[in-house]
Amino acid sequence: MLPPELASQIFEFAAFLNPECLLQLVLIFLTVQHRMQPLLYLTLAIHPRLSQSHLPRFSLSAVIKLSTSQPEVLRKYTRHACLVNIQPAHPTAVVGVLSRCLVTVDLALIRTVWWKDYTDILSALSLQRFSFCPRPMVHGRSSPDFFDGSLPVFSKVTHLDIDAHWRDWG
Repeated sequence: MLPPELASQIFEFAAFLNPECLLQLVLIFLTVQHRMQPLLYLTLAIHPRLSQSHLPRFSLSAVIKLSTSQPEVLRKYTRHACLVNIQPAHPTAVVGVLSRCLVTVDLALIRTVWWKDYTDILSALSLQRFSFCPRPMVHGRSSPDFFDGSLPVFSKVTHLDIDAHWRDWG
């Protein structure tokens, strides 16, 4: 898939060279966008390090912008979501994003702090697979991200993976 800047330059250049084809270019762009969105947002991997290429990744800030500008994209297409190393400073942002991913059946919270607000959001999802890896031990004590697998929200989960690694998730 082309980077957005390159795709934009190609369409702009084609429109500049053939102004009479502008309407057709717009229709082509809308058709391509309509067909690519389900594929582009089927798997949503939010990871702070975007340089590795195991999965197509998004930064948390990019997903927050997407969830506010086009919430229907997440609502209709995101079936798999993986959040890696999301810091405690962003719980409301994560809740906002997850609350829009209504068709998500596969969720992974890898080294992400567990917040009580996540339980309410997860109840609204039809999760089949849930992967969780608590944050590492700090100074010999386990982290405060206590995960309670006995909550009713997890009764419909058919695959539960504790101590998951993001490379294995995809």
